[in-house]
This record gives sequence, structure tokens and C-alpha cells, in this order.
Amino acid sequence: MLVTDGPTDMRFLFITPERFVIALCADMQLRWCDQGDPATWTPAIDNVAGVRTITQGTKLIAGGPLAGTVSMFWSDHSAYLLQYTGSEFIFDSRAAGQNCGLLSPNGFVVVGGIAYWISNYDFFLYAGSVRSIPNAEEIHNYVFDVLAQKGGYLCFAAYSPRFNEIWFCFTNSSGLNPSLYAIVGLDGYSWAVGTMERLSSTYFTDGETRPYYADADGHLHIHEEGHDDNGEPMESYITMAPAGLEKGKQNMDLEGIEPDIFEQSGEIELTGLPWDPIRNLANGSRHVTRRSRRRWPIDLVCRPVAGSHRTTRPGHFGSSATLVGTTGRQPFLEPHPVGGLRLRRTISLLNRPA
Repeated sequence: MLVTDGPTDMRFLFITPERFVIALCADMQLRWCDQGDPATWTPAIDNVAGVRTITQGTKLIAGGPLAGTVSMFWSDHSAYLLQYTGSEFIFDSRAAGQNCGLLSPNGFVVVGGIAYWISNYDFFLYAGSVRSIPNAEEIHNYVFDVLAQKGGYLCFAAYSPRFNEIWFCFTNSSGLNPSLYAIVGLDGYSWAVGTMERLSSTYFTDGETRPYYADADGHLHIHEEGHDDNGEPMESYITMAPAGLEKGKQNMDLEGIEPDIFEQSGEIELTGLPWDPIRNLANGSRHVTRRSRRRWPIDLVCRPVAGSHRTTRPGHFGSSATLVGTTGRQPFLEPHPVGGLRLRRTISLLNRPA
């Protein structure tokens, strides 16, 4: 179909469930075609095409359906809701939040009627209201201290249904393509970070739902295929955030670890290192190597003299443990019901105040 009546300055477009093509255009203009007719864009008495000027921001970035008759779109400054009403105005548009604009056209995903996106300084979600994605402060500096603002348009977000997690891939200040990522698990809003160069991603919503990623060389990669690095052992590691104890009034015993390993090959090594934050020195360490799936005992007693007891949210010094091994998948931190940190598909660390 050749469309001669359409806008020529579109920055982004999407289709609503009501069969409207929504065009985000230059000069902050939001335009839509006649219902079910993408060839008719000029408003007239005999159609429902329309145009509207958005006020908050300098440019419109992207948008898409959210849930039901509601869609969402972003400027570089604000987030907006667009709801089909069927009235004489066709759509109701209103700001959902300010200072939460979208960084790039592919920097958002919608999962279960909730929108998740990256701005130029934080991660946000919309679930009835706009707020920061929980626990994003734990990886904030890793992302936004190195994020290339001029290369922000290359950033993208990708959803992995198999593990119910979102990957935000972005470019650092010295790179040309997205080579860093931050993952958030939607079951507990725990985060992980790493390096991997990819340009874009997609997945099928039915049947095989593993994500496909494209790289700069034109190759298409299927992720979550097997448990190795393209036939080679994949070394992975994780460092448990230091857990400090309040004012030295308590001790903490790391009693042991319970393996939670699937199709693991190679040895797994665990090193525990108590740390004295006042004297800024290590206070002994223990190291174990095991291959079995039985409980691995490790006698490690931490006696710091300052800090705060915080085991489920990394960030404070006290004691730390590092796991190195050739496990199947990159380890992933999640809060553990018993108060420690669970390394998903790797091991569980159990701790308790002495």
C-alpha cells in the first residue's frame, strides 16, 4: 500500500488494539490515522484521524500498547498514557510522570501490563503510577557512571520469559555498541550486571520463547541454549556482598552452603573472607572445593567491629564470600527466605547471627 497522506516526520510508530496507527512525530506532535485505515491521516468530518501536541519534553521517543485500551508513550522528559475513549476526541492523553523520560526507542518493554524502561539517569516502571524499579540503586553507579549519553539511542531492553527477567543493554562512554548489561529478575527485583556485546533482541511469544540476540558482525545468537559457552565450559563467578554487623555487638557464623546445581561440570570453589572495616584488613579466610551435591560445611566466623547487618541487599562491608566455578549459567543473586542470598541455579548461602 502506498500512503500519500501520512506524516513524513515520524520518529516512531505503533498500533493500538483498536487498529489505530499512532505516529510520534517531530515538534512533539502525536498523530493517528483513521481507525482501521492507515492511508488516511488528515482529520475530516468523515473520519476519526487526529493530531495532538505534547508539551513536556523536547522530542517524542517511543510508545506501545500497555493493557486493554491504554497505551503508553514517552518523551525525553516524561511518560504519558494514551487511552482510547471513543468520544469526539478519540483519545485521552495525560502525563503519567515527569523527569522519567525514555532514553532510547528500544529502551522499554511491557510485561504483564507493566512497563519497564531506562531513562538517562534511572530505571522506572509503571504499574498504576511511575516509580523506580525496586533495588535499582544497587547497580545505579555501575550503569549511569559509564553510560554514554550520546550513544543512548543504542540502548535496548529485552524480556526473557523463561527466567522472567529483563535485560537492559547499554553502551559505555568509550564504546560504539551496547556491551554492558544490567538484568533485573521480576520475581524478586534482584539485579545482576555483566559484559556482552549485542545490538538488539527479540523472542517468540508462543512455543520456543528463548531470546534471539544480534551482534555487530551480523550473527544471530539464540540465548539460553544448553549450559556451556558454545560447546566450551563457561566459567562463572559471584561475590556475595559484604554483610556487616551493627557496632560489633554480634558475631555471625557462615555455617555452610547447600548446593543448588543443575548439570554442573567442573569444580566449584568457595572462599570466605572476614573483613575488619575499622582496621581495613582481612581477618582470616577459609577455602573449600567440592564437586558433590551434599551440604558443604565451612567454618567461617566473622567478627567485624562496625557496619550494619544487611544480608539481602548488597552494599555494606563486613564479610564476603566469592564463588568461582564452571556452572551452567551465569550466577544470579536473589533474596533467600532464610535471610541470606540465594545464587539461582548455583548454590544457596545460609547465614545467621551467632
